Amino acid sequence: MVVGLLMMWRTLLMSSFSLRMIREIFQKMWMCL
Repeated sequence: MVVGLLMMWRTLLMSSFSLRMIREIFQKMWMCL
């Protein structure tokens, strides 16, 4: 979990575009729930 979060933060810092992708993924997860 911690490692995954760190990797996500690194991608966010590398490019803001990834933030949109993560948002879409979270939205899909919420839809599944």
